[in-house]
Amino acid sequence: MTWDEDRITLLLREAGDEPPRGPRVDLGDALREGRRRRRRHRGAVAGGVAVAIALAAGATPLFLRPAPPPAPSAVPPPTACAVAPLPLPEGTDGGAVSGGDRTGRWLIGSAARRGSDQQTAVLWHGDRVTELPGALRHGVAAAVNSAGTVVGAADDRAYVVRDGRVDRLPGGDGLRPTAVDDAGRVVGERLQPVGRRVRPVPVLWASATSEPVDLALPGPGWEGTAIGIAGDGTIIGTVSEEGLELTDGYGPNLNRGYRWRPDGTGEFLPMPTTAGNGARGFLPRSVGGNWLLGSTPREQPRALYAPTLLDLRTGDFVAPHTSAEFVPVAVNSRGWTVGSYGQPVAHPTGALLTGSRLLHLPAPEPGVGLRHTVPWVVSDDGRIIAGEQLGDTDADPSAVGRPIRWLCR
Repeated sequence: MTWDEDRITLLLREAGDEPPRGPRVDLGDALREGRRRRRRHRGAVAGGVAVAIALAAGATPLFLRPAPPPAPSAVPPPTACAVAPLPLPEGTDGGAVSGGDRTGRWLIGSAARRGSDQQTAVLWHGDRVTELPGALRHGVAAAVNSAGTVVGAADDRAYVVRDGRVDRLPGGDGLRPTAVDDAGRVVGERLQPVGRRVRPVPVLWASATSEPVDLALPGPGWEGTAIGIAGDGTIIGTVSEEGLELTDGYGPNLNRGYRWRPDGTGEFLPMPTTAGNGARGFLPRSVGGNWLLGSTPREQPRALYAPTLLDLRTGDFVAPHTSAEFVPVAVNSRGWTVGSYGQPVAHPTGALLTGSRLLHLPAPEPGVGLRHTVPWVVSDDGRIIAGEQLGDTDADPSAVGRPIRWLCR
């Protein structure tokens, strides 16, 4: 299975025999391979304990409240979209979009080197594509903000790219950035060796030149990672208890949704209550403004994960889907979501959900051995959506995916 097939499988088959459990990573493997952890896709069980972030006496507070972003204007949702492939760097013949900023003008992803398995990290600004410089070229671009600042990791080291220049993020090795906001704050995780395994600890860089600071965990024996920053400066992540084994498939070490507020306190995210469905938690996936898209593991049917939206301002949950065939994967500041529509065997295509209206996104002209279109990015106004058209390696083992973009009106 190729990297793009694995990605679409995770998206479209969120039901399984067992819920995901916290990974136990060998330190040597983690340091050698430098892979991004996928803890944002793990399960969540809610709680309600608040903890304070300890600040060193006399130190500058790290949780300075950023200026609030402007409230989304009453922009009508788009009614039609046109799709086209995004440009690729010379010498590459496929790739994918993996993220973007809130405007949709900046996109990040990867491109496949022609005739090899090598991937190169790329940045799109409108119709212009560039390979990321330095060590990050062969690493993973994790996030980009509206100034075009990119954060990512390569060879177990964290990097930032600004104005075409790549620099190490402070803090040494074993760091993984996952998000950067428009104020330049960066969040992610630090891999801490504990015996024969690695313990992830959520971290915050107050700026690209600041040393990372660990975010407080609920107590001893906990680990976690930060995955995003909300519009009011709240940091969203997941935490879990170490060393606990699953018993009935829903043991206590399932990851729990967590947030660190701008005032320095941390608390578990609330757990949705879905009558008759046995909701067991809430797994954060995507942050857009003050909306959080996640998955709710449910007991009946066993191990089914239902998409759920959380309004971080009110604490209210909203079911964002109109059909069981729509699987949302990203949310914007209006609470609009993009995802894939259709069963895996039916070659699903992209869709945009605005309130209760589902807009099917047109598919590009078929390429050789291409199927499935999956959007991963939606701008705040819904006018720019980006993702990938996946290669059908069953039909053509040499098929590769390609990055695509929808422009909507």
